[in-house]
Amino acid sequence: MNTNHTQTIATTEALKTAVLDAVETQSITDIHTHLFSPPFGELLLWGIDELLTYHYLIAEVFRKSDVSYDQFWAMTKVEQADLIWQTLFIENSPVSEACRGVVTTLDALGLDVGSRNLQDYRDYFAGTTVEAFIDTVFEGAKVSKVVMTNDPFDSAEAPVWQSGETGDARFEAALRMDVLINTYQETGYEHLRGLGYDVDPNLSTEKTYKEVRRFLETWIQRMNPKYMAVSLPPDFQYPDDGVLGRLFDNCILPISREFNVPFALMIGVKRAVNPQLQMAGDGSGKADLTSLETLLRENPDNKFLVTLLSRENLHELGVIGRKFKHLMIF
Repeated sequence: MNTNHTQTIATTEALKTAVLDAVETQSITDIHTHLFSPPFGELLLWGIDELLTYHYLIAEVFRKSDVSYDQFWAMTKVEQADLIWQTLFIENSPVSEACRGVVTTLDALGLDVGSRNLQDYRDYFAGTTVEAFIDTVFEGAKVSKVVMTNDPFDSAEAPVWQSGETGDARFEAALRMDVLINTYQETGYEHLRGLGYDVDPNLSTEKTYKEVRRFLETWIQRMNPKYMAVSLPPDFQYPDDGVLGRLFDNCILPISREFNVPFALMIGVKRAVNPQLQMAGDGSGKADLTSLETLLRENPDNKFLVTLLSRENLHELGVIGRKFKHLMIF
C-alpha cells in the first residue's frame, strides 16, 4: 500500500480491471445532443417509435424495402416505425450501426430483445413517464448533464426560453446559429426584422452589425449557452468577403470573445443530397482545412470547438489540434 491507501496495481490484468472500472463508473457530460428537457414539449422525442424513425434508419429502410418515398411520408409515425421494425429487424439482421444502437438500447433497458415483440416495447414506454425515463437513461448511461442544440429562430422553442421555465437543470444550452449564418439573406434577415432588429438584407452597415450583436447578446444572456454552434458545408471558406465573413468578423467572433462563449464549427455537411429523404437526405464531404487554420491563426483570443464529418479530414484535424491551444476537437 502507498501513502494515499490505494491498492498497488501489480499486474497487467489488474491494470486492465482498474481502467475499465474507472471508465465504467465515471460520470460524463455529453456536449452535443439533440435532446430537450420536458418543458420543450414535442421537441423532446422519446419512445420506441421515435427511436425506430431516427433519420439513419429512415434512409436505410429504403434500401431494403420497395416502399416509395411518397408512400412512406404519407404514413403515420407508428406505421413508419412498424415498417422499419419489420424490414430492418425481422426480415433482415440488424447489423448496421444504427440498428445495433436500437438493439443495444432495448437490452440496456432490460427488455427482452430475443422476443422481437415491438408491442412489448411500446407497452414499456407507455408504462412510464418522460421524467422517469430521463432519470433511467441518465443513470444507466452514467451521464450527469447533456448539452442541447437550441435554435432561437425556432417558433416552437423560442417561447420556452422567453418564459424562463426550461426545467431540468441537467439540460444545458448551446446557441445554434445555422439560420443566422447559412441563410441570413434568405430567412435570417426577415426573422430578425420581425423581432424588431433594424438589420439590412446584405449585412453591410455598422448599424446592422450592432443589431446582430444585440440579438446574440440577448440570447446568450437568456440561454447561458455552453457554446455557440453552426454546421458548415465542406466548401466553407475563411476569410470571406460575403455575408458569412462579415457575420464572423463583425458579430459572432467579437461576441464570442466578449462573453467567453466558445464557437463550435461542424464542418462538412452537404444539405439535401437526396431531398426525397427529407431530414434523412443530408450527406457529407471532405473539407479544405486551410480556412480553419486561418480562422484559428487570426483569432487567438477566441475559443473554438471543431468536428469534421468526413473521416478523411480527421488526421489533419488532429494535427491542427496540436498547433492551436484554443481549439478543442470533439
